[in-house]
Amino acid sequence: MLCNVEEIKKFVRDHEGYRNKLYYDTLGYATIGVGHKVVDSDGFKEGVEYSEERLMTVYNEDFNKALSQAESLCAEQLDGSYREELALIITCLVFQMGKVGVAKFRKMWAALKAGDYETAADELLDSRFARQTPQRANQTADLIRELGKSA
Repeated sequence: MLCNVEEIKKFVRDHEGYRNKLYYDTLGYATIGVGHKVVDSDGFKEGVEYSEERLMTVYNEDFNKALSQAESLCAEQLDGSYREELALIITCLVFQMGKVGVAKFRKMWAALKAGDYETAADELLDSRFARQTPQRANQTADLIRELGKSA
């Protein structure tokens, strides 16, 4: 069970991968480092190789933003009552889809609110996210199931 921030950061990095040059993701977005969606103000240029130090600083900022949004989302969806480990797992989803995207998993949130982690995992797998990134979705669903077993 992934139960701390460093383990979740590694999980996200393993799934996102790492590239020190700008590339285009499957949706056509300019991306660099650990899944960082490039915006004009970043100043990243095609063909330039950037230091791991700079890109990991960007990753840490992105991760911390995703964690904060996951905690906020859990508080909103679960009426303020949630396990810290769940927020860490939700961080994996927010990192990839954003807070708004993860909020759309209404049936998953309803199951989590009811304490039904098995159904919540199933609902996560019944999604476009799961069809686009099946390995990541299955591993994230497994984390939700494990958390339910430790409840």
